[in-house]
Amino acid sequence: MAVIAPPTLPSELIEAIIEQVGAKDDITTLKQCALVSKDFVHDAQKVLFRTIDLDRRLPRKKYYIPALPPPAQRQATTHRRLRARAAPRRRRREDCGTDESWITTTAGTTTGPATRQLRPRVGAFSLSFNAQLTS
Repeated sequence: MAVIAPPTLPSELIEAIIEQVGAKDDITTLKQCALVSKDFVHDAQKVLFRTIDLDRRLPRKKYYIPALPPPAQRQATTHRRLRARAAPRRRRREDCGTDESWITTTAGTTTGPATRQLRPRVGAFSLSFNAQLTS
């Protein structure tokens, strides 16, 4: 008895679906798309991991990653932007809790060189900090 493979969608259609969902910043749906089929995984992860933000937890929780774990090889090729900020542009009272910035929590590590090696396709890197945090 012959095994019939399930029909697959054309890659152009999968890319169009993922880009439309990604344009709306619908992270939950992108995660679900990555779980639907192996055909969706690469394109969904490409959008999900496009930006890594080493920022304070607040106010931008959406892209926050507390540390840089070694990515899977496939994920390392999807990173395009790496943002590192020690403080939000406008400090709000609710941002001033016990949540520390990535600079104070990772002092003494070699995050920079490791980041360059593990994320070969990062095209943009931005770093900003609040001078008041360094005193």
